[in-house]
Amino acid sequence: MDNNATHNQLIRQRLLDGGSITGMEALNEFGCYRLASRISDLRKEGLKIVKHMEAGTNCVTGKPVSFARYSLEITETTKERPNLSEGK
Repeated sequence: MDNNATHNQLIRQRLLDGGSITGMEALNEFGCYRLASRISDLRKEGLKIVKHMEAGTNCVTGKPVSFARYSLEITETTKERPNLSEGK
């Protein structure tokens, strides 16, 4: 991780690489407490980010929880990344 990179830059790169991110991942990996705000910033920059709700279990209480997972629309990730299988 680049120590000079901003949260927006780190999250943008994760999404452009075809990945996705949750609030817990943003906190653990990037120290970002406000993922939804960073997603809002990236949307304002023009990225087409989609939110998928997932279900899980709280590891402390054992109660069901739901959380958001953010990723780029399929068309966005393919537009930003070349098709590596072409030209073989």
